[in-house]
Amino acid sequence: MSWPVSASVCKAALACVAAAALWFAARPCYADGPQEYEAKAAYLLNFSRYVNWPGADNSPMQVCVLGQDPFGEVLDRALQGRSSNGRQLQARRLQLPEQAVACQLLYIGQSEDRHLSDWLAPLQDKPVLTVGESPRFLRDGGMINLLLVRNTVRFEINLDAASRAGLKISSRMLGVAENVFGKGEGGK
Repeated sequence: MSWPVSASVCKAALACVAAAALWFAARPCYADGPQEYEAKAAYLLNFSRYVNWPGADNSPMQVCVLGQDPFGEVLDRALQGRSSNGRQLQARRLQLPEQAVACQLLYIGQSEDRHLSDWLAPLQDKPVLTVGESPRFLRDGGMINLLLVRNTVRFEINLDAASRAGLKISSRMLGVAENVFGKGEGGK
């Protein structure tokens, strides 16, 4: 015997599943080498699911790493066979900052800290979600900064930078962030 299920019940169930997925990525993951970057790769996967890009289509979503790659195969495994909002996820490694405009999500590691403001400036009004792990990342115009809080990977958000780029971050993601800076006003 089957029970009729309304569309609103299905939407509510899907919202609960999505919230659980984001919570799973926000669980404590301790910073001890490879596990730290497994946690960070899980965050990148979930960020792709909780951000809306303007004019998104069905082409693969490019998740890019600029400069020295701290993930190795971890990021490829995390994204393999996965999709976000109907778009297949693909990992790319970049050596030149001008290649980043083709990405939807761009990770800039600490190894690139000395070039950070130069590399973020041309992306400030482009729909590229920038993610980093530098104490000055948000101040230099980055959107999401990964940080360690009591040896646990967490994140903070520069809502104004995301808004200027036309990106909309889900309230669920904002709710689990360690810190949210800005009001997100004045976006495209």
